[in-house]
Amino acid sequence: MVKWLLKSLSFTFVFSLALIVCMIGLGRTHHTDRLAYSAVSAGNADLHFYDVDYRLVAKFDHGITDKYAPTWSPDGTQLAYISNQTGLHQIYVLDLTTRIERKLLGDHDLKAQAAPAWSPDGRTIAFIAGYQYNRDIYLLDLITQALTHLQTDYFELDVEWSPDSQQIAFSAYDEGGNYDLFIRNLFSNTVTRLTNTTDAREYSPAWSPDGAWIAFVREAEQNRDLYVWEIATATAYPLVVTPESHEYLPAWSPKGEEIAYISEVNKRSDLYLAYLDHPTQVREIVKLSYGDAIERSPVWK
Repeated sequence: MVKWLLKSLSFTFVFSLALIVCMIGLGRTHHTDRLAYSAVSAGNADLHFYDVDYRLVAKFDHGITDKYAPTWSPDGTQLAYISNQTGLHQIYVLDLTTRIERKLLGDHDLKAQAAPAWSPDGRTIAFIAGYQYNRDIYLLDLITQALTHLQTDYFELDVEWSPDSQQIAFSAYDEGGNYDLFIRNLFSNTVTRLTNTTDAREYSPAWSPDGAWIAFVREAEQNRDLYVWEIATATAYPLVVTPESHEYLPAWSPKGEEIAYISEVNKRSDLYLAYLDHPTQVREIVKLSYGDAIERSPVWK
């Protein structure tokens, strides 16, 4: 009965800052896995936090400008995201305890910043910036403030860290319009192309915690589905394939037992959780959001 009620209710509770700090900043002993994501409602994009155990949502109401594409610091005390406070899409970092917000790049003049990703070792934030065919990956060292520009012959779309912080996976498309997955080793500065398909687009890579798999989106025949790439065998396996809906923006949980993602049906998108028996096998799929908002960009703490 309780389970039925939980699935039937629309969890759109707005909590105070004290509850958000308790859930996210201070942590709890019963569970460490929590999700941050953005949700668009009434034309505004706001940050939300989802408690996996209690199935409760906390909206972080901080300012009136859009905030989206969040990424956690490894210790869970800060959140980086994109905001348009100055009229430009730039990366901001928010201290979840003090609510102090700062612009990540200061006076750096980088246009159209997007897709920030905090490295697991906490030292670097990777992101995309630039327009048209000058859209590249950048790395900001949070200790030295050194900014590194990683140039390629491609148009980069998104970026994801390997668990050891030594590689980045990214998606990009070339002049022929092919969307594919790549891995860049940051020590050897070599780029390896994972996919090279002409009848499908691959993007939104999400590395598994053990570093052996990459979840991603494959778009073909006007449908988007979730796949996983086994790095050792260079093999792609279907994970969540449904002709009646679009699946995208996968995010692997810290324990590797679940993948959060967005599913879209009739132009309505909601947050879902796929429980895994194996990286290639889904045991159960649970819908997490039931409100009117449009969910985007889930990321695990």
